[in-house]
Amino acid sequence: TMHTSAAFDALYGGASMSDLGSSISEFEPRKLKGVARCKICVCGASSQLSRERSRLLKIEKELNKWLPPRMAALDAQEHTIDEQVARAVAAEKQLKADEQDLEREREAFEGRKSTMEFVLEKNGGRSEVLI
Repeated sequence: TMHTSAAFDALYGGASMSDLGSSISEFEPRKLKGVARCKICVCGASSQLSRERSRLLKIEKELNKWLPPRMAALDAQEHTIDEQVARAVAAEKQLKADEQDLEREREAFEGRKSTMEFVLEKNGGRSEVLI
C-alpha cells in the first residue's frame, strides 16, 4: 500500500522521502519491525538542534565582540555622571552657604545703615565720620 505525502509526513515525523533515501514502500509500518519509528524524527530533531546551536554560538560570538567594550563605555559614562552629580551637589551646598553669608552681610549692612541714618537724624543732617 502506498501512502500519500501528508500521511507519510504524519507517520514519519515530517521527514521527506528524499531525506530517507529509499522508496516509500520500504518504510511500510509492517516492514519496520525492530526499528523505532521515532528514529527518523530524532535524527531530524538532532539536525535542527545542531543548526540552532550553531546559530546561537554565532550570536554569542558577535555579542562577545561588542558587549564588553559597550559595557566598559557605559561604566565610564556612569562614572562621569556620578562625578558630575557630586560636583553639582557640592556646588549647590556652596551656593547655599554663599547665600547664607550674603544674607548675614545684608543684615549687618542694614544694621550699619540704620545706625548711620539715626546718627544723621540726631546730628541734624550733618555728616560725621563714624568709626
